[in-house]
Amino acid sequence: MEDDNTLTTLWYLNYAEGKRPDVKIISRSALGQKSYRDQLRQQYKEVGLPKIELENPQKIESNLCRLNIDKMPVYCQYYTNDTVFAHHLSPAGYLFQYHPQRVALSDSDIKRQKEFLENNLKNKRYDLITKEHFGNLVFNIGVFYNHLGNSTASLEYFLWALDIDPSNSRIYAQLGKAFLKMGQANRAKDFFQAALELDPYNQDVRRALENI
Repeated sequence: MEDDNTLTTLWYLNYAEGKRPDVKIISRSALGQKSYRDQLRQQYKEVGLPKIELENPQKIESNLCRLNIDKMPVYCQYYTNDTVFAHHLSPAGYLFQYHPQRVALSDSDIKRQKEFLENNLKNKRYDLITKEHFGNLVFNIGVFYNHLGNSTASLEYFLWALDIDPSNSRIYAQLGKAFLKMGQANRAKDFFQAALELDPYNQDVRRALENI
């Protein structure tokens, strides 16, 4: 797991409420800390940990999944630019299930995830923290589909993320890139400008806007 809001909720349910004690919850972003790795070795003796110091940071999540898939089902959030890893995941509600072999998603797989999220994100009266959390979650699912080459699904999720959290500059920036790739320069320009209004020091967005 990567997102603190998800981790905190799962840890509370797991440790305080005793829900699913068989589930092992690991923070991917904390794996670089020796103290946390030592804790995991004591807490989850059967879980294999990747050699972080020797690995590309983008490969940490995929290596953690690969090392443990023979022992237990493995689920994760999608917070990575490892496009190869995306092809080994299938949607599982808010999360993704890892598979050792490449996965070919069907239309029903994509539809089932969308229906699950629609049913669970009906209430739009979010507080600021919840809005940011679900906006990021939906945005990263859009990134997942973008890495699979499914531009239709990725654009739909990016627009959905923007509807949830219109204050997130990276959603505007990604939509600018998406529309620019589709040849819709005027729409791309609008989104890049909106991204800069929220994040005036984003040089990548500024350069993209100047090159339109």
